[in-house]
Amino acid sequence: MQPEATFGDNNHGVEIGTFVDQSGRDYEAKAFSALQSLEPHAQNPRRYRVSQAHQESFQWIWDTEHPKLKFVSWLRSEEPIFWTSGKPGAGKSTLMRYLIESKQTMNLLSGNSDATIIVHDFFHELGEMQEKTFEGLLHAIVYQLLIGFQEKNQAALSQLYGLLKPHLRLATTSTYALPDEVLMTIPQKFVAECKETLGLYLFVDGFDECHGDHWGQLDFLTDWVQSSSDKNLSVKACIASRVEPEIELRLSNEPTLAIHQYTAKDISVYVSQKLGKAWVLMARQPHGTIANYDQYLVDLVVEKARGVFIWVTIVVSQLVVAIEEEAELHDLHTLLADLPEGLEKLYASIIERIDPSFWHDTINFLRILQAHNRIESVCAMTLLDFSAAVQDPKSAISCKAFFEEGFSIEDAGLSHRQCAQIRRRSQRSCRGLIEIEDTEDISSARVSLVHLTVEEYITRRQLFEKMLDKIDESRLRDPAIALMAMDLRLLKTRYDL
Repeated sequence: MQPEATFGDNNHGVEIGTFVDQSGRDYEAKAFSALQSLEPHAQNPRRYRVSQAHQESFQWIWDTEHPKLKFVSWLRSEEPIFWTSGKPGAGKSTLMRYLIESKQTMNLLSGNSDATIIVHDFFHELGEMQEKTFEGLLHAIVYQLLIGFQEKNQAALSQLYGLLKPHLRLATTSTYALPDEVLMTIPQKFVAECKETLGLYLFVDGFDECHGDHWGQLDFLTDWVQSSSDKNLSVKACIASRVEPEIELRLSNEPTLAIHQYTAKDISVYVSQKLGKAWVLMARQPHGTIANYDQYLVDLVVEKARGVFIWVTIVVSQLVVAIEEEAELHDLHTLLADLPEGLEKLYASIIERIDPSFWHDTINFLRILQAHNRIESVCAMTLLDFSAAVQDPKSAISCKAFFEEGFSIEDAGLSHRQCAQIRRRSQRSCRGLIEIEDTEDISSARVSLVHLTVEEYITRRQLFEKMLDKIDESRLRDPAIALMAMDLRLLKTRYDL
């Protein structure tokens, strides 16, 4: 079969073409309708927003001699489930992305790649609606199986489509979500009835961020995976999550890995390269720092991190800012000594270090991102969007539209120069709590809270309420109005149309 068309942006990096069964019947129209029905409920942009592994990070996962590293032996075994656990911010999501993208994983899974299908789903509390629900995972499984079988096994594809067909609305404009009972029945039936010899490997990240009853959800997954042990289609699942009671009780007897226990070397390499790059850049500037490289500083970062990689990225960002401000080596040691261990204490320390004259930006920026994250099915916020949202809402009304005489991007507040200015303001007022993607086109850089733990800290500690009495309230923005003004400004400048 030769693919004849592609279907949208499916977030899985594959081409969707014509479906043909063994008798040669063309299922193209029905296939596209099926995929159109499933796609909105199966999309998982979180995978591509997770940071990629830094250079040689995670090479230890392939170690077959370490007595406690069991991932490779699990891949080769008949054991159905592997649990990747770890502290919040330890790098579980980055590891899961690394595993599904690594050639080493596929090499270990099977000598026959055509018989192996990898399916993934990354739950995300701050993400789109389908990334927060178990139904989103089930849609993703069915959707990605259709795509995988289209590429690798037409007979399995025809069989799976046969199970789906009675439940699909075939109108080309449909965005129909399959009912829960159908989503749970189809994978079970397919495993029981599949006539092809295949291996399905499911990688699920952030299970603790899935809404609903974790115990019941894990019961379904484990029963489904275990039911395949004597079937033509064998299923194995690698699940990553925080250590939470319901999840730990269900998965603690499975082969497991606590990621924060193995990342010290990865952290050391990351810190060395980030600080080394900053020092080199400053040394080239007139009157820049000429401090020598200090491994002891790196070792101290590794020690204080306790395996929490997000702590490292935030602390390194503070150290890099200090280097750019021409700090000497002893100043960096003092700064590091003053930064506490643990994420909550670190966040509190960062807030305390922000100049109170910038707190209005701190509150406005964090509130806008919080509000944006709570909108169902919303796309990632870009720096262009963010720039449009943080400006005075009244200016969105007064600025000229693209069709009016005298219109300019500069006056609309959406030039590259203004995007760069907002980036600098966020660095000054949020000091690492906001992450702005490093891209060639600054306006398209994604903007987000650096981690879910920032959202949790802000909410639990009632951060904004404690800052309000020290701020001129006239400088604060209502986040809902800010987002409406953002949409108006983008509409008037023809962005995102």
